[in-house]
Amino acid sequence: MVSRKGVRQSVMNPSVFPWVVVGALRREVVPLRKLCRPNLVFLQTGMGCENADRGLRTLIREQPVSAVLGVGLAGALSPHLEIGDLVVGQEIRGESLIVPPAALAQAAQHTQANGLRIHLGTLITRNQMACTAEGKRELAVSMGVNGVGCVDMESWAVARVCQESRIPYVIVRCISDVLSEDLPLDFNRFRLPNGNLDDRRIVISALMHPSCIGGLWKLARQLTFCTRKLAEFVDQFVLYDPTSELKK
Repeated sequence: MVSRKGVRQSVMNPSVFPWVVVGALRREVVPLRKLCRPNLVFLQTGMGCENADRGLRTLIREQPVSAVLGVGLAGALSPHLEIGDLVVGQEIRGESLIVPPAALAQAAQHTQANGLRIHLGTLITRNQMACTAEGKRELAVSMGVNGVGCVDMESWAVARVCQESRIPYVIVRCISDVLSEDLPLDFNRFRLPNGNLDDRRIVISALMHPSCIGGLWKLARQLTFCTRKLAEFVDQFVLYDPTSELKK
């Protein structure tokens, strides 16, 4: 499912095409829509590479864009990454290895906003949420002892579409759970075909397993903190001309 509520609300200078800010879930996109930036278009795709691919391709067929900014939450694959840290994709691993434009990645890394901790690193895309510390540790092995990275479900698809369409892009993920942390539920069980989560079934599962309720409240606080960090980053980064470095 592609949600484009807010796309047509962007007030754009007709001589300057907008940034497309791509996120998978409503909780990732809605807080960003509150930013008072005239050059932003928001796209909510649903989780997973298939949904991200379909949603982004549809949008860029409908309108020209300056660049794509992929945002969202991710699980840490490095022990020093903390909740709220941002990882800018220096390389993206999925069905293949994709290397995003270095100039945009470096510009993202040097964005100044309210003490953000921003790292260049590796984004690993998988078709399942990494809900256990054991699963994250298995993925972390491939990066080596000092590697910096995180795991998500859409980055590789966004990068592939942008690369094929020759659109400048950068992908930034905010750490919502650390390497040693198990999520309170296996959220893969609650995924809907459109890429969203079935909140009703999550609530029912929590009521049937009260021991996980504390973990769900903790996770909700972490997600709120992370979306605020993403909004702070986006608010500053979209002032950057995505083509300025690429023209040099």
